[in-house]
Amino acid sequence: MSLYAAVLVLSGAADVAASITVWRRRDSPGRNGLCVVLLAAAVWSFAYALELSASSLDARELWGALKYVGTTALPPAWLVFALQYTGRLAQPRPRLIGALAVEPLVVLTLLAIPATRSLIRSYPPGPLQAVPMPRLGAVYWLHFAYTNALVLAASAILLLAVMRVSRLYWRQSITLMVAICLPIIGNAMSSVHLPPFGHLDPSPVAVSLAAWVLVIGVLRYRLLDLKPVARTVVVETMRDAVLVVDAQGHVVDLNPAAQQLVGRSAGGAVGRTIDSLLAGRTRASDYAEPGVYDLRFDDQDRDLWDMRQIDEGRALLQRAMTRRRTGPYLLQAAIADLHLHEPRDWRQIAALYETLARQTGSPIVEMNRAIAVAEIDGPEAGLAILDRLDLDHYRFFHSTRAELLRRAGRDGEAHYAYRRALDLAQTEPEHRFLPAGSPRPHPPSR
Repeated sequence: MSLYAAVLVLSGAADVAASITVWRRRDSPGRNGLCVVLLAAAVWSFAYALELSASSLDARELWGALKYVGTTALPPAWLVFALQYTGRLAQPRPRLIGALAVEPLVVLTLLAIPATRSLIRSYPPGPLQAVPMPRLGAVYWLHFAYTNALVLAASAILLLAVMRVSRLYWRQSITLMVAICLPIIGNAMSSVHLPPFGHLDPSPVAVSLAAWVLVIGVLRYRLLDLKPVARTVVVETMRDAVLVVDAQGHVVDLNPAAQQLVGRSAGGAVGRTIDSLLAGRTRASDYAEPGVYDLRFDDQDRDLWDMRQIDEGRALLQRAMTRRRTGPYLLQAAIADLHLHEPRDWRQIAALYETLARQTGSPIVEMNRAIAVAEIDGPEAGLAILDRLDLDHYRFFHSTRAELLRRAGRDGEAHYAYRRALDLAQTEPEHRFLPAGSPRPHPPSR
Protein backbone atom coordinates (compact mmCIF):
# COMPACT_ATOMS: atom_id res chain seq x y z
CA MET A 1 0.00 0.00 0.00
CA SER A 2 1.34 3.42 -0.97
CA LEU A 3 1.83 6.22 1.53
CA TYR A 4 -1.08 8.20 0.08
CA ALA A 5 -3.35 5.15 0.24
CA ALA A 6 -2.50 4.84 3.94
CA VAL A 7 -3.36 8.51 4.42
CA LEU A 8 -6.72 7.89 2.72
CA VAL A 9 -7.48 4.94 5.01
CA LEU A 10 -6.68 7.01 8.10
CA SER A 11 -8.77 9.85 6.71
CA GLY A 12 -11.73 7.54 6.14
CA ALA A 13 -11.47 6.09 9.66
CA ALA A 14 -11.35 9.59 11.12
CA ASP A 15 -14.45 10.52 9.10
CA VAL A 16 -16.41 7.58 10.52
CA ALA A 17 -15.38 8.49 14.07
CA ALA A 18 -16.35 12.11 13.44
CA SER A 19 -19.76 11.15 12.09
CA ILE A 20 -20.47 9.21 15.29
CA THR A 21 -19.45 12.25 17.35
CA VAL A 22 -21.72 14.58 15.38
CA TRP A 23 -24.64 12.13 15.40
CA ARG A 24 -24.66 12.14 19.20
CA ARG A 25 -25.39 15.87 19.26
CA ARG A 26 -29.13 15.57 18.97
CA ASP A 27 -31.40 18.47 18.03
CA SER A 28 -28.49 20.37 16.46
CA PRO A 29 -29.14 22.15 13.15
CA GLY A 30 -27.34 20.53 10.23
CA ARG A 31 -26.45 17.37 12.18
CA ASN A 32 -27.95 14.97 9.62
CA GLY A 33 -26.38 16.67 6.63
CA LEU A 34 -22.95 16.85 8.26
CA CYS A 35 -23.11 13.16 9.22
CA VAL A 36 -23.84 12.16 5.61
CA VAL A 37 -21.00 14.42 4.41
CA LEU A 38 -18.60 12.63 6.76
CA LEU A 39 -19.77 9.15 5.79
CA ALA A 40 -19.64 10.00 2.08
CA ALA A 41 -16.10 11.33 2.52
CA ALA A 42 -15.19 8.08 4.33
CA VAL A 43 -16.53 5.94 1.46
CA TRP A 44 -14.66 8.10 -1.04
CA SER A 45 -11.37 7.79 0.90
CA PHE A 46 -11.65 4.04 1.50
CA ALA A 47 -12.59 3.26 -2.11
CA TYR A 48 -9.88 5.50 -3.54
CA ALA A 49 -7.28 3.85 -1.26
CA LEU A 50 -8.34 0.42 -2.51
CA GLU A 51 -8.31 1.65 -6.10
CA LEU A 52 -4.73 2.85 -5.68
CA SER A 53 -3.73 -0.47 -4.08
CA ALA A 54 -5.54 -2.76 -6.55
CA SER A 55 -3.36 -5.36 -8.25
CA SER A 56 -5.65 -6.07 -11.21
CA LEU A 57 -7.60 -4.02 -13.72
CA ASP A 58 -10.94 -5.55 -12.66
CA ALA A 59 -10.31 -4.65 -9.02
CA ARG A 60 -9.31 -1.13 -9.98
CA GLU A 61 -12.51 -0.79 -12.07
CA LEU A 62 -14.60 -2.04 -9.14
CA TRP A 63 -13.16 0.26 -6.49
CA GLY A 64 -13.06 3.17 -8.89
CA ALA A 65 -16.79 2.73 -9.48
CA LEU A 66 -17.61 2.28 -5.79
CA LYS A 67 -15.77 5.53 -5.11
CA TYR A 68 -18.70 7.27 -6.77
CA VAL A 69 -21.04 6.17 -3.95
CA GLY A 70 -19.24 8.77 -1.88
CA THR A 71 -18.62 11.38 -4.54
CA THR A 72 -22.26 11.44 -5.69
CA ALA A 73 -23.72 11.52 -2.14
CA LEU A 74 -21.41 14.17 -0.77
CA PRO A 75 -22.51 17.29 -2.76
CA PRO A 76 -26.26 16.85 -2.02
CA ALA A 77 -25.42 16.22 1.66
CA TRP A 78 -23.27 19.37 1.72
CA LEU A 79 -26.20 21.34 0.30
CA VAL A 80 -28.62 19.89 2.88
CA PHE A 81 -26.16 20.78 5.66
CA ALA A 82 -25.91 24.36 4.41
CA LEU A 83 -29.70 24.71 4.19
CA GLN A 84 -30.23 23.22 7.66
CA TYR A 85 -27.46 25.14 9.38
CA THR A 86 -28.58 28.50 8.01
CA GLY A 87 -32.19 27.86 9.04
CA ARG A 88 -33.52 27.65 5.49
CA LEU A 89 -34.59 24.04 5.96
CA ALA A 90 -35.76 22.39 9.19
CA GLN A 91 -36.06 18.80 7.95
CA PRO A 92 -35.38 17.63 4.38
CA ARG A 93 -38.66 16.95 2.62
CA PRO A 94 -39.10 13.66 0.73
CA ARG A 95 -39.55 15.59 -2.50
CA LEU A 96 -36.18 17.34 -2.05
CA ILE A 97 -34.41 14.11 -1.10
CA GLY A 98 -35.94 12.41 -4.14
CA ALA A 99 -34.81 15.18 -6.47
CA LEU A 100 -31.26 15.14 -5.07
CA ALA A 101 -31.12 11.33 -5.37
CA VAL A 102 -31.85 11.26 -9.11
CA GLU A 103 -28.38 12.19 -10.35
CA PRO A 104 -26.47 9.82 -8.01
CA LEU A 105 -28.75 6.94 -8.99
CA VAL A 106 -28.25 7.62 -12.68
CA VAL A 107 -24.45 7.80 -12.32
CA LEU A 108 -24.24 4.65 -10.17
CA THR A 109 -26.51 2.75 -12.55
CA LEU A 110 -24.32 3.65 -15.52
CA LEU A 111 -21.25 2.52 -13.58
CA ALA A 112 -22.89 -0.75 -12.54
CA ILE A 113 -23.61 -1.78 -16.14
CA PRO A 114 -20.42 -2.77 -18.01
CA ALA A 115 -21.80 -1.61 -21.36
CA THR A 116 -22.42 1.96 -20.10
CA ARG A 117 -19.53 2.29 -17.64
CA SER A 118 -17.38 4.05 -20.21
CA LEU A 119 -19.85 6.91 -20.33
CA ILE A 120 -18.53 7.85 -16.91
CA ARG A 121 -15.00 6.41 -16.73
CA SER A 122 -12.94 3.47 -17.95
CA TYR A 123 -9.38 2.20 -17.89
CA PRO A 124 -7.45 1.58 -21.11
CA PRO A 125 -6.34 -2.00 -21.64
CA GLY A 126 -2.78 -2.90 -20.89
CA PRO A 127 -0.55 -2.95 -17.81
CA LEU A 128 -1.69 -1.17 -14.64
CA GLN A 129 -0.53 2.39 -14.29
CA ALA A 130 1.29 3.38 -11.10
CA VAL A 131 -1.26 6.15 -10.56
CA PRO A 132 -4.77 5.42 -11.86
CA MET A 133 -5.69 7.79 -14.69
CA PRO A 134 -9.00 6.60 -16.15
CA ARG A 135 -10.48 7.91 -19.36
CA LEU A 136 -13.46 10.16 -18.65
CA GLY A 137 -16.63 9.80 -20.69
CA ALA A 138 -19.10 12.43 -21.87
CA VAL A 139 -21.56 11.87 -18.99
CA TYR A 140 -18.76 12.38 -16.47
CA TRP A 141 -18.49 16.04 -17.43
CA LEU A 142 -22.22 16.52 -16.86
CA HIS A 143 -21.76 14.85 -13.47
CA PHE A 144 -18.75 17.08 -12.79
CA ALA A 145 -20.69 20.25 -13.63
CA TYR A 146 -23.71 19.20 -11.57
CA THR A 147 -21.82 18.21 -8.43
CA ASN A 148 -19.65 21.32 -8.54
CA ALA A 149 -22.77 23.45 -8.93
CA LEU A 150 -24.22 21.86 -5.77
CA VAL A 151 -20.98 22.39 -3.84
CA LEU A 152 -20.69 26.00 -4.98
CA ALA A 153 -24.36 26.70 -4.19
CA ALA A 154 -24.00 25.24 -0.68
CA SER A 155 -20.74 27.12 -0.13
CA ALA A 156 -22.38 30.36 -1.28
CA ILE A 157 -25.23 29.84 1.19
CA LEU A 158 -22.74 29.34 4.02
CA LEU A 159 -20.60 32.25 2.84
CA LEU A 160 -23.57 34.62 2.84
CA ALA A 161 -24.40 33.41 6.33
CA VAL A 162 -20.84 34.05 7.49
CA MET A 163 -21.00 37.61 6.13
CA ARG A 164 -24.19 38.26 8.12
CA VAL A 165 -23.17 36.61 11.39
CA SER A 166 -22.46 38.91 14.30
CA ARG A 167 -18.83 39.61 15.12
CA LEU A 168 -19.48 37.93 18.47
CA TYR A 169 -19.30 34.64 16.58
CA TRP A 170 -16.06 35.29 14.72
CA ARG A 171 -14.62 31.89 15.69
CA GLN A 172 -17.62 30.13 14.17
CA SER A 173 -17.32 32.34 11.08
CA ILE A 174 -13.66 31.42 10.58
CA THR A 175 -14.53 27.75 11.05
CA LEU A 176 -17.14 27.93 8.32
CA MET A 177 -14.83 29.88 5.99
CA VAL A 178 -12.07 27.27 6.30
CA ALA A 179 -14.57 24.46 5.72
CA ILE A 180 -15.86 26.23 2.61
CA CYS A 181 -12.41 26.85 1.13
CA LEU A 182 -10.74 23.46 1.65
CA PRO A 183 -12.83 21.41 -0.85
CA ILE A 184 -12.55 24.17 -3.44
CA ILE A 185 -8.76 24.24 -3.03
CA GLY A 186 -8.56 20.43 -3.23
CA ASN A 187 -10.67 20.34 -6.37
CA ALA A 188 -8.52 23.05 -7.99
CA MET A 189 -5.30 21.14 -7.16
CA SER A 190 -6.78 17.98 -8.66
CA SER A 191 -7.78 19.76 -11.88
CA VAL A 192 -4.35 21.26 -12.60
CA HIS A 193 -2.25 18.45 -11.02
CA LEU A 194 -0.38 20.68 -8.61
CA PRO A 195 2.46 19.22 -6.51
CA PRO A 196 2.92 17.39 -4.23
CA PHE A 197 -0.06 15.32 -5.39
CA GLY A 198 0.52 15.41 -9.15
CA HIS A 199 -1.99 13.01 -10.73
CA LEU A 200 -3.23 11.82 -7.34
CA ASP A 201 -6.60 13.25 -6.36
CA PRO A 202 -6.35 15.31 -3.12
CA SER A 203 -10.07 16.05 -3.08
CA PRO A 204 -11.13 13.29 -0.61
CA VAL A 205 -8.50 14.39 1.90
CA ALA A 206 -9.49 18.04 1.44
CA VAL A 207 -13.14 17.18 2.01
CA SER A 208 -12.23 15.15 5.08
CA LEU A 209 -10.19 18.05 6.45
CA ALA A 210 -13.11 20.41 5.83
CA ALA A 211 -15.49 18.07 7.61
CA TRP A 212 -13.07 17.75 10.51
CA VAL A 213 -12.81 21.53 10.75
CA LEU A 214 -16.59 21.56 11.17
CA VAL A 215 -16.35 18.82 13.80
CA ILE A 216 -13.76 20.85 15.72
CA GLY A 217 -16.22 23.73 15.50
CA VAL A 218 -18.90 21.45 16.93
CA LEU A 219 -16.74 20.32 19.85
CA ARG A 220 -14.78 23.46 20.69
CA TYR A 221 -16.99 26.34 19.59
CA ARG A 222 -20.37 24.58 19.82
CA LEU A 223 -20.91 25.33 16.14
CA LEU A 224 -24.17 23.39 15.92
CA ASP A 225 -25.44 24.48 19.35
CA LEU A 226 -24.99 28.24 19.29
CA LYS A 227 -26.91 28.70 16.04
CA PRO A 228 -25.22 32.03 15.23
CA VAL A 229 -27.01 32.24 11.90
CA ALA A 230 -30.37 31.81 13.60
CA ARG A 231 -29.36 34.51 16.04
CA THR A 232 -28.49 36.77 13.13
CA VAL A 233 -31.79 36.21 11.33
CA VAL A 234 -33.79 36.94 14.48
CA VAL A 235 -31.80 39.83 15.93
CA GLU A 236 -30.87 41.51 12.66
CA THR A 237 -34.48 41.61 11.43
CA MET A 238 -36.29 42.42 14.69
CA ARG A 239 -37.70 45.93 15.05
CA ASP A 240 -36.54 46.33 18.65
CA ALA A 241 -33.12 47.84 19.23
CA VAL A 242 -30.57 45.41 20.67
CA LEU A 243 -27.19 46.59 22.00
CA VAL A 244 -24.60 44.28 23.55
CA VAL A 245 -22.07 45.82 25.94
CA ASP A 246 -18.99 44.50 27.70
CA ALA A 247 -18.20 44.73 31.39
CA GLN A 248 -16.87 48.29 30.92
CA GLY A 249 -20.07 49.49 29.26
CA HIS A 250 -18.61 49.64 25.73
CA VAL A 251 -20.83 48.54 22.86
CA VAL A 252 -19.54 45.39 21.15
CA ASP A 253 -22.53 44.64 18.91
CA LEU A 254 -25.81 46.20 17.82
CA ASN A 255 -28.53 45.35 15.33
CA PRO A 256 -29.86 47.61 12.52
CA ALA A 257 -32.73 48.86 14.72
CA ALA A 258 -30.21 49.97 17.34
CA GLN A 259 -28.08 51.63 14.65
CA GLN A 260 -31.12 53.64 13.59
CA LEU A 261 -31.86 54.52 17.21
CA VAL A 262 -28.39 55.88 17.98
CA GLY A 263 -27.92 57.38 14.53
CA ARG A 264 -24.66 55.57 13.86
CA SER A 265 -23.48 52.65 11.79
CA ALA A 266 -22.10 49.55 13.48
CA GLY A 267 -18.56 50.72 12.77
CA GLY A 268 -19.25 54.10 14.36
CA ALA A 269 -20.98 52.68 17.42
CA VAL A 270 -18.84 49.70 18.39
CA GLY A 271 -16.28 50.69 21.01
CA ARG A 272 -18.21 53.70 22.32
CA THR A 273 -19.84 53.68 25.73
CA ILE A 274 -23.54 52.96 25.92
CA ASP A 275 -24.08 56.15 27.95
CA SER A 276 -22.64 58.30 25.16
CA LEU A 277 -24.76 56.57 22.51
CA LEU A 278 -27.99 56.74 24.51
CA ALA A 279 -27.45 60.15 26.05
CA GLY A 280 -30.82 61.88 26.31
CA ARG A 281 -32.70 58.78 25.21
CA THR A 282 -32.89 56.76 28.43
CA ARG A 283 -31.25 56.61 31.81
CA ALA A 284 -28.37 54.45 30.68
CA SER A 285 -26.33 55.26 33.80
CA ASP A 286 -28.95 53.49 35.88
CA TYR A 287 -28.14 50.27 34.02
CA ALA A 288 -24.38 50.52 33.65
CA GLU A 289 -23.72 47.01 34.90
CA PRO A 290 -23.87 44.37 32.13
CA GLY A 291 -26.92 42.15 32.20
CA VAL A 292 -30.68 42.06 31.70
CA TYR A 293 -32.94 44.39 33.67
CA ASP A 294 -36.57 44.49 34.67
CA LEU A 295 -37.80 48.01 33.92
CA ARG A 296 -40.96 49.51 35.37
CA PHE A 297 -43.57 50.28 32.75
CA ASP A 298 -43.76 53.93 33.77
CA ASP A 299 -39.96 54.26 33.49
CA GLN A 300 -39.86 53.19 29.85
CA ASP A 301 -38.98 55.74 27.18
CA ARG A 302 -42.07 55.88 24.98
CA ASP A 303 -40.01 57.39 22.17
CA LEU A 304 -38.43 53.96 21.76
CA TRP A 305 -41.75 52.21 21.23
CA ASP A 306 -42.53 50.97 17.73
CA MET A 307 -45.74 52.86 17.00
CA ARG A 308 -46.22 51.03 13.71
CA GLN A 309 -46.47 47.73 15.54
CA ILE A 310 -48.77 49.27 18.13
CA ASP A 311 -51.06 50.62 15.40
CA GLU A 312 -51.13 47.20 13.73
CA GLY A 313 -52.05 45.61 17.04
CA ARG A 314 -54.83 48.11 17.65
CA ALA A 315 -56.25 47.49 14.20
CA LEU A 316 -56.35 43.76 14.89
CA LEU A 317 -57.94 44.43 18.28
CA GLN A 318 -60.69 46.57 16.75
CA ARG A 319 -61.41 43.86 14.19
CA ALA A 320 -61.60 41.21 16.92
CA MET A 321 -63.94 43.35 19.05
CA THR A 322 -66.55 43.34 16.28
CA ARG A 323 -67.10 39.62 16.87
CA ARG A 324 -69.76 38.44 19.28
CA ARG A 325 -67.54 36.33 21.51
CA THR A 326 -65.30 38.04 24.06
CA GLY A 327 -62.70 35.50 25.12
CA PRO A 328 -59.78 35.83 27.52
CA TYR A 329 -57.25 36.69 24.82
CA LEU A 330 -59.36 39.56 23.56
CA LEU A 331 -59.75 40.88 27.11
CA GLN A 332 -56.00 40.70 27.69
CA ALA A 333 -55.34 42.54 24.43
CA ALA A 334 -57.83 45.26 25.39
CA ILE A 335 -56.17 45.65 28.81
CA ALA A 336 -52.74 45.92 27.18
CA ASP A 337 -54.08 48.62 24.85
CA LEU A 338 -55.49 50.62 27.77
CA HIS A 339 -52.08 50.58 29.44
CA LEU A 340 -50.62 52.37 26.42
CA HIS A 341 -52.84 55.41 26.91
CA GLU A 342 -51.91 58.34 29.11
CA PRO A 343 -53.55 58.89 31.49
CA ARG A 344 -54.63 55.30 31.98
CA ASP A 345 -58.32 54.55 32.53
CA TRP A 346 -57.93 52.46 35.67
CA ARG A 347 -61.66 51.97 36.13
CA GLN A 348 -62.01 50.38 32.72
CA ILE A 349 -58.88 48.30 33.34
CA ALA A 350 -60.30 47.09 36.65
CA ALA A 351 -63.63 46.24 35.02
CA LEU A 352 -61.94 44.23 32.28
CA TYR A 353 -59.83 42.36 34.85
CA GLU A 354 -63.01 41.56 36.77
CA THR A 355 -64.58 40.07 33.63
CA LEU A 356 -61.37 38.17 32.84
CA ALA A 357 -61.24 36.80 36.41
CA ARG A 358 -64.78 35.47 36.08
CA GLN A 359 -63.89 33.75 32.80
CA THR A 360 -60.62 32.20 33.93
CA GLY A 361 -60.96 31.86 37.70
CA SER A 362 -57.26 32.78 37.87
CA PRO A 363 -55.98 34.25 41.16
CA ILE A 364 -53.20 35.95 39.21
CA VAL A 365 -55.78 37.86 37.18
CA GLU A 366 -57.43 38.83 40.47
CA MET A 367 -54.05 40.06 41.70
CA ASN A 368 -53.79 42.32 38.67
CA ARG A 369 -57.32 43.60 39.37
CA ALA A 370 -56.15 44.48 42.88
CA ILE A 371 -53.44 46.70 41.39
CA ALA A 372 -56.01 48.55 39.27
CA VAL A 373 -58.39 48.89 42.26
CA ALA A 374 -55.51 50.30 44.33
CA GLU A 375 -54.99 53.01 41.70
CA ILE A 376 -58.67 53.94 42.02
CA ASP A 377 -59.51 53.52 45.71
CA GLY A 378 -56.10 53.48 47.35
CA PRO A 379 -53.63 50.78 48.47
CA GLU A 380 -55.80 49.43 51.30
CA ALA A 381 -58.55 48.53 48.82
CA GLY A 382 -56.04 46.63 46.74
CA LEU A 383 -54.62 44.89 49.81
CA ALA A 384 -58.10 43.74 50.80
CA ILE A 385 -58.31 41.83 47.51
CA LEU A 386 -54.78 40.44 47.81
CA ASP A 387 -55.39 39.12 51.32
CA ARG A 388 -58.09 36.81 49.95
CA LEU A 389 -55.72 35.14 47.47
CA ASP A 390 -53.70 31.98 48.00
CA LEU A 391 -50.54 32.90 46.08
CA ASP A 392 -47.83 32.46 48.71
CA HIS A 393 -45.69 30.57 46.17
CA TYR A 394 -45.85 33.38 43.59
CA ARG A 395 -43.05 35.94 43.85
CA PHE A 396 -44.93 38.68 42.01
CA PHE A 397 -47.76 38.41 44.54
CA HIS A 398 -45.35 39.30 47.34
CA SER A 399 -43.69 42.12 45.38
CA THR A 400 -47.13 43.54 44.53
CA ARG A 401 -48.26 43.26 48.13
CA ALA A 402 -45.00 44.86 49.30
CA GLU A 403 -45.50 47.83 46.99
CA LEU A 404 -49.07 48.42 48.18
CA LEU A 405 -47.97 48.08 51.82
CA ARG A 406 -45.27 50.65 51.19
CA ARG A 407 -47.79 53.04 49.68
CA ALA A 408 -50.04 52.49 52.68
CA GLY A 409 -47.20 53.48 55.02
CA ARG A 410 -46.87 50.00 56.50
CA ASP A 411 -43.11 49.85 55.97
CA GLY A 412 -42.38 47.04 58.42
CA GLU A 413 -44.81 44.66 56.72
CA ALA A 414 -43.62 45.88 53.31
CA HIS A 415 -40.03 44.96 54.16
CA TYR A 416 -40.92 41.38 55.02
CA ALA A 417 -43.06 41.09 51.87
CA TYR A 418 -40.10 42.29 49.80
CA ARG A 419 -37.87 39.75 51.52
CA ARG A 420 -40.32 36.99 50.67
CA ALA A 421 -40.37 38.12 47.03
CA LEU A 422 -36.56 38.08 46.97
CA ASP A 423 -36.50 34.58 48.42
CA LEU A 424 -38.71 33.41 45.55
CA ALA A 425 -36.91 35.41 42.83
CA GLN A 426 -35.30 33.11 40.26
CA THR A 427 -33.27 35.45 38.05
CA GLU A 428 -30.57 38.06 38.59
CA PRO A 429 -32.68 40.85 37.00
CA GLU A 430 -35.39 40.22 39.60
CA HIS A 431 -32.84 40.40 42.42
CA ARG A 432 -31.57 43.73 41.04
CA PHE A 433 -35.08 45.10 40.57
CA LEU A 434 -36.74 44.27 43.89
CA PRO A 435 -34.36 45.89 46.42
CA ALA A 436 -34.73 49.25 44.66
CA GLY A 437 -38.20 49.68 46.15
CA SER A 438 -37.60 47.88 49.43
CA PRO A 439 -38.20 50.15 52.43
CA ARG A 440 -36.03 50.09 55.50
CA PRO A 441 -36.93 47.31 57.91
CA HIS A 442 -39.17 48.02 60.85
CA PRO A 443 -40.81 45.57 63.23
CA PRO A 444 -44.14 44.40 61.82
CA SER A 445 -47.18 46.02 63.38
CA ARG A 446 -49.13 43.84 65.81
